[in-house]
Amino acid sequence: MDVLFPLTTIVLVVLGAFCIFISIDNNRRTLPKRTDHMDNKPHIYSMTSTKKIEG
Repeated sequence: MDVLFPLTTIVLVVLGAFCIFISIDNNRRTLPKRTDHMDNKPHIYSMTSTKKIEG
């Protein structure tokens, strides 16, 4: 029973690190796909509508 708390802590830290590295890898893979379709024009969104107004 004395080993349960440290063991659970180690498992949760390892799981958290694994999730962080997976999310970083996912962001790295999807970032080039998103930047190819983005233009450099500023976009303004209206409070009353969801239509994009290009400025």
